Amino acid sequence: MEINLFELDSISIHPLISDLHWGFRASRVLHVANNLDIFTRLDAAPMTADEIAEQCGTHPGMTEKLLICCCALGLLKKTEHQYRNTQIAQTYL
Repeated sequence: MEINLFELDSISIHPLISDLHWGFRASRVLHVANNLDIFTRLDAAPMTADEIAEQCGTHPGMTEKLLICCCALGLLKKTEHQYRNTQIAQTYL
């Protein structure tokens, strides 16, 4: 049986597997954001998703999804239309 990891909610799975799955997603978000220097770019001043995408050379829609994930992880905060580092990201990333 092939399992699509993005549809795990519809499958009854062991909690350990679920934790590993979500841990992978969180670490992947951190890895991609770090490789794009998102946290360094936001060090000087908050920016919109479009401004970040332009600086990174990435697709604006996909960049915004990444930024939303970073907000969910507590790494970024969105105020109005701009993203900024949280204290954790500012200190450690």
